Amino acid sequence: MLYDNEVVNLFGKFMIKELNANKAKGDWREWDWKVQWAGEVLYHIVKLMKALANNDKYLIQEYCADIANLVMFVAFCSGAIDGKE
Repeated sequence: MLYDNEVVNLFGKFMIKELNANKAKGDWREWDWKVQWAGEVLYHIVKLMKALANNDKYLIQEYCADIANLVMFVAFCSGAIDGKE
């Protein structure tokens, strides 16, 4: 059984993989994040639902990581993540 921190570390690798795969789309810090994030999250949730229905583990990993990255962007751009704990 994997411990929580092991799952987070493993999932973090998927997030980094997706960040690298999407670099060509531009720097997420330049988004109009207050407008764009919700549509992007909903779009990826629909894709995730299809992947879950098809039990496509590769796409489930990809879309979960995409969604996690999107909400990370919101946390960062909103100032909720500022490097201070």
